[in-house]
Amino acid sequence: FMQFRLIHINIFIIFLLIISLNLVDAATIYVNETGWWVNKFNSSSTPIKDAVEYAKENDTVFVVKGNYSENVIINKSISLISNGSRVTAKNPKKNVITIEDTSNVTVSGFTIFGTYTDYSGIKIYNASNCTIENCTLFKNGNGVYVRGTGSNPSKYNKILNCKIYKNDNGVK
Repeated sequence: FMQFRLIHINIFIIFLLIISLNLVDAATIYVNETGWWVNKFNSSSTPIKDAVEYAKENDTVFVVKGNYSENVIINKSISLISNGSRVTAKNPKKNVITIEDTSNVTVSGFTIFGTYTDYSGIKIYNASNCTIENCTLFKNGNGVYVRGTGSNPSKYNKILNCKIYKNDNGVK
């Protein structure tokens, strides 16, 4: 009976390992100026925003080079990557990209501009271990704005190899 029970426990552990491996499979979601796709194309007037909303933890949203007018909120651990896309604020009274209440986000390869004085190209709020790299941020209220609260500070964030100019504030 004891060997029978050990076999069942081992099978159960192997089953859990297989399930956990399937859960960490990350997808790549592709975006162009007219929509986004994983397996099928979804047309959209705000394809980056919609792809980010569709993404699951650890997914990558890859934005094909183009011109986009959007305001995007990232509230999960994803990578938002581009090869030179320009993103202007759809509503200049909002941040172009807001990373909030999450950790381990990467934003890379974008040119971001077009917010009013009190808003940012990229705002990191209550988020940690985020990386902004190879981006150009200009003509925003703040190029990059980092803020946390006492109970949820923003910490260990990195800004690497970015050009930040002609903003009211560069990094705040």
